[in-house]
Amino acid sequence: MGFFGSKHIAKKLAKADSPHVFYSVDNADHRIAASPMTDNRHDILSFLEKLVEKGEQSIINTEVDQLEAAKKRKRFGIADYIKSNFGGGN
Repeated sequence: MGFFGSKHIAKKLAKADSPHVFYSVDNADHRIAASPMTDNRHDILSFLEKLVEKGEQSIINTEVDQLEAAKKRKRFGIADYIKSNFGGGN
């Protein structure tokens, strides 16, 4: 499947009609990654109960657009990766 980001994975799962829950927050950084596991636990547990206990298959995609958040860059090159992970001056 390759790994090209969570939206890419969610699209592939949807195309394959594979049950899943996907939660996306626009203009957020990676710190948001764990918040659905705590903030949306009820939704996730409900999805699992329906899928595992009742055999109900569904795809749930939630997209949140933070209107007050500053727009974030979405495309990065190798130089950005190196600078972010290994430091480096200008």
